[in-house]
Amino acid sequence: NHYQKYFNIDYWLRQNVIRALSLNLHRKTGEPLHILDIGSGFGFFPYVARFYNHSVVGIDLPGDQLFKKATDFFELDIKHLEIQKFEKLPVLSDRKFDLVTAFQVCFNGHKSDHLWGEKQWDFFLKDLYDNHLSKDALIYLELNYEPQVQDWLSHDVKSLFKQNYHADFKGYSRVTLKKA
Repeated sequence: NHYQKYFNIDYWLRQNVIRALSLNLHRKTGEPLHILDIGSGFGFFPYVARFYNHSVVGIDLPGDQLFKKATDFFELDIKHLEIQKFEKLPVLSDRKFDLVTAFQVCFNGHKSDHLWGEKQWDFFLKDLYDNHLSKDALIYLELNYEPQVQDWLSHDVKSLFKQNYHADFKGYSRVTLKKA
């Protein structure tokens, strides 16, 4: 039942075309972007980004056979790993990423007693920028509402995003980060 919604393929492809268009993936000229998509699930976003001629490496949890079958069908490059707080990501590609996307973010302890705070987010973002991202890379997140903080992010995490990563918030749940 958890995955039933993803079988509405027309809806999810449309949603991910909208996401790609909002990120201007259709207008990027020159060298294609190298994208890291966190929480790729069925692979709809990597599939659409590849349609626009970008290369994509996805990350999702190991062991989910339904996701694996879907992403194998789309012939996507998906790494199966779990993002853990205070653990660096392994090398995921032979080149740096220009864009990181994460839609419906759950790797941050979403709806659990282990919701990430300022220190966990800062460690994760520093690792991305120091070890995995090109100089002018962007991180685009679509967050889930967190009942524990009665918001999408705690006040401390919002401050970190704004001060250290020049956060550009669109509405409540969408944020683009860049490091100066």
